[in-house]
Amino acid sequence: MNGITKNDLSGNETKLDFEALVKTAAFATRELRQQVSRYDGKLSAALMDNDVTGIHVDAQWLADAARDLAIAADTYAALLGARSREEISIVNKPEVAPE
Repeated sequence: MNGITKNDLSGNETKLDFEALVKTAAFATRELRQQVSRYDGKLSAALMDNDVTGIHVDAQWLADAARDLAIAADTYAALLGARSREEISIVNKPEVAPE
């Protein structure tokens, strides 16, 4: 599609570049770890300052980032494990409406 990956949308078929998926999941995991660390630092500062609003907001942001990190890390681990598997299945794909 863009010449950088081997992803392809042709006709009624989608081809996904496995290594691009692995790199994307690894990148997301790294970025989200940094985000969790930033929000943890902000929450720590809010706790030290007895900042009620900061505690509430930063704790929620930290929880959201941690949930996203769990998804990214689980996906990355599954993709790494998939390298030694013969088959890969895609689940939770929306159904295509008949024409």
